[in-house]
Amino acid sequence: MARLQAVKARAIVLTVLNEIARVSDGGPIIRFSKAEFIKAYWRLRREQKVPPVKIETLLRTLRKIAADTSVLYLNYDERSKGKYILDIGALP
Repeated sequence: MARLQAVKARAIVLTVLNEIARVSDGGPIIRFSKAEFIKAYWRLRREQKVPPVKIETLLRTLRKIAADTSVLYLNYDERSKGKYILDIGALP
């Protein structure tokens, strides 16, 4: 059952990342913070496009995806005060 929850959280994180890419200014690389990620998640929740999941679970999953070296579309940049870097071209 825990594995199903992990897959569900990963799918929701990808949905939120796609939403961030959709509302961006159109550049190929987007920098966003945890706060912007949470705002996008709640916007999708209000529109009932994603099921309810704890924010902590989503942020943990976001951090795991960014730390994975095989993932090319998301990185974490510590130098820019904790911003995530999203490559729209490589987004699944």
